[in-house]
Amino acid sequence: MRFLKYFLIMLAFLAALKSSFAYVDPGTGAMILGSIGPIIGLVLSAIGGFFLNRYLNLKKLFKEHTFTAVTILVFIVALLVFLLFLIIK
Repeated sequence: MRFLKYFLIMLAFLAALKSSFAYVDPGTGAMILGSIGPIIGLVLSAIGGFFLNRYLNLKKLFKEHTFTAVTILVFIVALLVFLLFLIIK
């Protein structure tokens, strides 16, 4: 009963809508991607940092295998920068 009530209310709102048209500039997509790109990069780097910290014990890795740890970190940063450029371009 509750679902039917909400469904009918939503159906009434959809029936009451008027169609509208808007002109979107060709540069609008680039503007949107330019403003959302850094946010996507931030989220990807936060997720990558979480998993890197969670599954690789960085303190232990740096104490025992410094060269390997630095190589892994440089590779991850380079991969994130590459992905960010792919998203922005």
